[in-house]
This record gives sequence, structure tokens and C-alpha cells, in this order.
Amino acid sequence: GELILIDGPPGIGCPVHAAVTGADLALLVTEPSFSALHDLERALDTVTGFGIPAQVVLNKADLSEALAERVREFCKHRDLPLLGEIPFLEEIQEALEAGKAMSSIEDGKLQEVLDTIWLAVKNAMAFDHHKRMSLEKQ
Repeated sequence: GELILIDGPPGIGCPVHAAVTGADLALLVTEPSFSALHDLERALDTVTGFGIPAQVVLNKADLSEALAERVREFCKHRDLPLLGEIPFLEEIQEALEAGKAMSSIEDGKLQEVLDTIWLAVKNAMAFDHHKRMSLEKQ
């Protein structure tokens, strides 16, 4: 099957609606801040309003342990899978500024987190594909 990844904009406006329309899964990336937590809640309400399942990645997770814990609690309360926590690394910003992928960074822990996130997304997509196929056969 074909897999198309769309990097949608932040927020909940019309560009977000266009990016998620027809999507099978929304991967919501957030950070440990009050504004990001508020945006996460609004984004979750938006995608679930479209009937799209959502999962979360916590970026820059180690900038504030207290706020990271609030994100974890929010995910638990909303029964929202938290796939992984990406640490703050200056190498990530340097790679992005150089137009390189995060996978080019030689950091074992980062690669482990990215691999875990990717595997979880692939598994969710495979499950959704099989579920959709069985529903179409009925």
C-alpha cells in the first residue's frame, strides 16, 4: 500500500483542516509548555472531530520536567498514545538549518526514540489498513 506523510501546519485553522481531511492518523507533536499543551488540546479536538485517530510525540521533552509530566497526564487522561519523547539537542536544530534529516544525527538515544516512534506509527497504520479492509468486505 501507498503511504503519504503530510507535514501539517500548527494551529487549528483551514490549512490544518485541509491537511487532515481524509487522513488515517494524526501524529501531534507538542512541547512541554503551557501554550503547546493548549494547542495540543485544540488540535486533538479538531482531528477527533474529523474522526481521525491521534497519537502524540513530545519534542524537547527535557526542557521542563513539570510541564512534560502535564503532557503525559493529559495523554493518559484522554487515552492518547504518547509514542515517544525527543530530547532537546542542539544537533537537531543544526541539522534542520543545514537541510538534513534528524536521522543523520549520530546520537544512539535519539535514533532509538525515532525508531520507536516510526515503528508505532507503522503498526497503527497497518492495524487501521486491516480494519478498513475487513469493514469493506462486509
